[in-house]
Amino acid sequence: VLETYPAPRRNRLSFVRPKDHGAAIWIHPGEPVFEAFREVVNHRLGDQARRGAVFVDPTTKTPYVFHLALVSVVRDADPELADLAQEEMLDCRLVGVKQFEGAQIIICPVEHLLLLKGGRGLPPAAQRLAVHAKEMLEQAQSFLVERVAREMAVQRREALASTLAERERFVLRGFDFQEAELAAARAKQAEKARAGNLAAQKELARIKQQQRQLAKRRREALAVLRREPELIRPRSVEFLAHALVVPSSDPADREQLEAKTDEVAMSLAWAFEESEGAIVKDVHTPELARAVGLPDNPGFDLWSIRPNEKRSIEVKGRAGTGEVEISANEWAKACNLRDRYWLYVVYDCATPNPRLVRIQDPFGALLAKAKGSVVISARQIMEAAGR
Repeated sequence: VLETYPAPRRNRLSFVRPKDHGAAIWIHPGEPVFEAFREVVNHRLGDQARRGAVFVDPTTKTPYVFHLALVSVVRDADPELADLAQEEMLDCRLVGVKQFEGAQIIICPVEHLLLLKGGRGLPPAAQRLAVHAKEMLEQAQSFLVERVAREMAVQRREALASTLAERERFVLRGFDFQEAELAAARAKQAEKARAGNLAAQKELARIKQQQRQLAKRRREALAVLRREPELIRPRSVEFLAHALVVPSSDPADREQLEAKTDEVAMSLAWAFEESEGAIVKDVHTPELARAVGLPDNPGFDLWSIRPNEKRSIEVKGRAGTGEVEISANEWAKACNLRDRYWLYVVYDCATPNPRLVRIQDPFGALLAKAKGSVVISARQIMEAAGR
């Protein structure tokens, strides 16, 4: 697949859309390299993912089963209409759900599982879920079909139905324009044909045939518009992975979850800075800080070197929303650096759409009245970012 790209781009892959299209291969769904990787991963690991595994979630009090499913909507074929003769995929989504004992099933981000730690063994509290896994899977499938796929199909049908009249008028105007063009061409060729022009006679016959076909094509085009919404339906759900998720009260498990959340936040903050043309250095550990000439504990995570400034960036991540804690060392560094110190908070790290909130001089905006470590609410952060 790489050989289909120009040689200079083959060793330059980017998960962020490059400003210069020819600078690198942008890896994203639908792109050939991404799809090739996806096929390889599915071939090698798909069976294991469907067999399932145990994970640990320190934020839950009760065990649950996590399902990752592919939910799709199709437009069925109608052999009586040429434009609808083949089935067509209209929408396809990855959906994650949590299924608790009983009837409770809730939708959750597909990225949720990526933040959890793998577990070992089957705790007694989760054994009942494991025993009833097969019948629970049927319940989950029904939920996904009725609550997710069917809703997707309804939205598609309603969207088409709401614009049907407008699209019909557009089609009719197009055919009216063709009809007027053919009438003008027929009048022109008819005059020449009456004068004995053989080429004009042949062209006149062709125009008359087009006029006869035009009414049929108009009826078929309108029939396609009116029939298409009726053919939209949800397709059966395809499960891609399962996991039995158990609670944990071990502080190490919560620390691990927070560390993974911070990794997502760091990646997003890094990508943002690079997109702004900065050279970014990771300094969140003593070793990394020393490598770029900073003290062991510089009080921030990223050192962003821009053409006209250097930013000392402290990065905080949250799976959803919530408070963030600024340590005493970070507080002191924010106090000393002021405008050169930035707080980047990334909310919704466990979702497909994490949100980056940036605050310059957080000491002046949030911390001046505090001493040492301080906890800042999401509301305070959003207010400071909006100033």
